[in-house]
Amino acid sequence: PWDGALGFEDGVAVVRYRVSLGWNPPPAPGALSAPLVSGEKLHIVGFAFLPDLYLGEDAIEVAGRVRFSLREGQRVVASLEQVDETTFAARSTIALADAMFEAGRFHLERHELHGVKVTVVSGGWDGTAIAPAVALLRRIFDEAHAMLGPPDATHVLVVLEPRDLHGGEKFGRGERVGLVNVSEHPVSGGPMSPLGLPYIHELLHIWWPRGPLFRDRWIKEGLTDFLALRLATRLDKVDEATRSHALLQTFEAYSALAKGGTLSPGDAGEGVYGYHVGSLIGRCLEARLGLEPFLSTFRAVANRKGPEAWLSAADYVEVVGARQ
Repeated sequence: PWDGALGFEDGVAVVRYRVSLGWNPPPAPGALSAPLVSGEKLHIVGFAFLPDLYLGEDAIEVAGRVRFSLREGQRVVASLEQVDETTFAARSTIALADAMFEAGRFHLERHELHGVKVTVVSGGWDGTAIAPAVALLRRIFDEAHAMLGPPDATHVLVVLEPRDLHGGEKFGRGERVGLVNVSEHPVSGGPMSPLGLPYIHELLHIWWPRGPLFRDRWIKEGLTDFLALRLATRLDKVDEATRSHALLQTFEAYSALAKGGTLSPGDAGEGVYGYHVGSLIGRCLEARLGLEPFLSTFRAVANRKGPEAWLSAADYVEVVGARQ
C-alpha cells in the first residue's frame, strides 16, 4: 500500500495499492500469473495483481472494482461487468482475481449471443483473419444453447492469440474463455478439426454452472471433452462411424496412460488422465441413460449445494444414480 491507501469513502472501506508488473515467459504452460505481451497488448489474469484479503486469520470476500490508468490511444476490456471505459466490477474478490483483462491496442469485436455479451479480442490478428473463428463461435453458441440450454454467464471474453507467445495454453472458466496461443494461425477449420475441438471445449465451460466448484478433474474437464466431441459431431453432421472413431482415439490414449490396466476417476489427478477418463465415462452414461437424461445431470448437480459450494464425484454419482 502507499500513503493514504486505507480509508473510507461514502461508508465503504477503500484499500489502494500499487503492483509492478514485469513479464517473463511463465515457467510452464498453464502458469497464467505472468502477464502476456502481444504486440502492443497486455493479457493478464486478475490473480496476478489482486491480493488476498484477510480479517485476522479469516479470508474475506467482498464486492470490488478494478480501475486501469491507460496511455493515450489504449483501451481495456475484461470478462467482467464494465462500469465505464476503464473500470470493472465483480460480485466478489474471487471473481475479480479470476477475471481476464486485456489492455493496450488490439482488434475488438462485440457480439450478443443468446443473451450473453461476448467480447472477442486479438492482439495478433485483424478482423478478417479471425472471421472464421467468430463464425464458428456463433454456431457453437447456437448448437450448445439447443443442446444444453442457456449458458450460465452474462459477460464472456474470448481471446485469440498466436502460439509463439508461450506454450499453447487454452482455458475456460466461468465467465472467461481464453484461447491463448491456439496455433500459429487463427481457428479456421471445422468443428472436428484439431483447432475446432479445443475451441468448443473451452467455450463449453461457460455452460457449466457458475456457482458450484468441481473438485474432480474428470467431471469438469473429461465430461466437457465428451460434450465438445458430441457438439462438434452435431455441428459437422458426421456419421456414427466417424464419431466412434474419435472416441476410439480417446480410448487408445487412455489405454496408453493406463499401461494396459484400469484407471479410476480418482486416479485422474491433475494430468491428462482426467480428460480421457471423463470423456469415456460420458460416453458410457449417454449410452446407458440416453442423451437428454445424461445432459440433465449437469443441471441437477448444480442445484445440490448452492453457489460457491464444492461438489465431489460422490455428488455427481448420486445424481446419476437417481436417473437410472
